Amino acid sequence: MQRTHPQGRKQHPTEADKIAALEAELKEKSDRVLRLQADFENFRRRTREEKEELAAVITQNMLSDLRRSSIIFERCTRRGADGC
Repeated sequence: MQRTHPQGRKQHPTEADKIAALEAELKEKSDRVLRLQADFENFRRRTREEKEELAAVITQNMLSDLRRSSIIFERCTRRGADGC
């Protein structure tokens, strides 16, 4: 950042100006890192929840199929091999 001298001449940034600019940049980058960390944690949580939901659906479907197979097997055993 350059300052203008009262007589119209440009002054070079002071050490304080450079420090302030670097501190602002550091704060911006730190905030960005924090947001990225939060986004990644949210992604991990959502992925874990989706995986658990999928496992529950698969388990439910398998149990349902197993129950149907069990019912059919039970009917066949009661009726004999010719009754299936």
